[in-house]
Amino acid sequence: MAWAFIFPCALKEVALFKGLPYNEAMNNKTLLLLGLLVWVIPGFAGGEKEAEKKALPGYTGIVHYLEGNVSMDGESLAIGDTVAPGSTLTTGEDSYCEVVFGGKNVFRILESTVAVIDLERGRGNIRVDRGSMAFLLKRLSALDAEEPEFLVDTPSAAFGVRGTAFFVALESPASSYVCACNGSLQVEDAAGGNIQELTGYHHKALRIKKTGDGTFEFSAPGLLYHDDEDMNNLAKSIDETIPWGRREY
Repeated sequence: MAWAFIFPCALKEVALFKGLPYNEAMNNKTLLLLGLLVWVIPGFAGGEKEAEKKALPGYTGIVHYLEGNVSMDGESLAIGDTVAPGSTLTTGEDSYCEVVFGGKNVFRILESTVAVIDLERGRGNIRVDRGSMAFLLKRLSALDAEEPEFLVDTPSAAFGVRGTAFFVALESPASSYVCACNGSLQVEDAAGGNIQELTGYHHKALRIKKTGDGTFEFSAPGLLYHDDEDMNNLAKSIDETIPWGRREY
């Protein structure tokens, strides 16, 4: 359809600048051809890219938004890029990146963070090696399994997720902070012990710290590193709202 506009336009040749010899002036043929090609080619490319996105499995991570310096396995990321399973995403100072999968699941990789992202059929696993991340998971069925599994690991703890709004920060190699902002998480230390349920309706936080003798201490530090506005903005990115309950911090 678009090419039908180009060929008729090529039939007319008129000097664009009156007073200049024709062979010295840009003409309608050249201008219109260039203009329409600039419009047509990106249109075809954009259509192909959209078709490719629709053909991707629902568990494929797609970069929804980013600001600043963000890379995947050492290469710069752009909005619309897909996140291959096992990729390492890194954000610089004053930078962040949002990744969406299944349309209704989003996580934000905050500044100065290194995280390994592994989204595959039936399971999602994210390892936070440095920094912090915020999550809103509303449709884990996108992992294409009857009982999808979603885990977040840090050096001192592991968090099992059923679908919730939560926040994770690696305070040090020995200390992890997690907040069940709205929903439930299963929390355990890195040795697989001290398993407990963390449920919050309006931010309920836990710190898991490895001590010098190799055991783990659990404490309640209160609300740190994030707030309602941060989580509400994350929800807006996928056209969702968080049903806040009573404050718990």
